[in-house]
Amino acid sequence: MSILEQSLARRSVEERSAFWHAVDLYYASRKAPPEAVPATKLGASMPVDLAIAARPCT
Repeated sequence: MSILEQSLARRSVEERSAFWHAVDLYYASRKAPPEAVPATKLGASMPVDLAIAARPCT
């Protein structure tokens, strides 16, 4: 949890909000998010440390 908190602390308010919104959607839908799409298809990418921190624990 501390790694996630450290990563989020370096983000803007909008990025943190988007992250927690995605977490809320994940738990509300009770299904895993789609597999990652290469950044070239998205036009942008999530910073690696935030992407790693956002992965659910298994």
